[in-house]
Amino acid sequence: MVRDAIADGVAVVLKNHGVAVCGDSIENATIATFALEETAQLHWIAAQVGKVQKISTGEVRSVLTGARKEEFYSHVWGHYARLDPWYNGSGDRRDRDIGHPPPSQR
Repeated sequence: MVRDAIADGVAVVLKNHGVAVCGDSIENATIATFALEETAQLHWIAAQVGKVQKISTGEVRSVLTGARKEEFYSHVWGHYARLDPWYNGSGDRRDRDIGHPPPSQR
């Protein structure tokens, strides 16, 4: 049922339960979660000012397609990775020094 509701999207709001988010990788699912949270906050703020106009599914899809989508996800993941105290600069999660404190705490 949730899979049918998401269809070819990345998220669905479940009444009285929150959201379900998916992606083709952990990184992309995480980015979609952050984007959904930010969009919800912006929508709430805009609704305080007046009526919010709906953006069509076609408009949303036209913004992030193909190479632009991959470039966006790569850029955003790099941003959030740099905020991670375990991040070592490569962007590869396998390079983390598991079991040891982040460099700033050594």
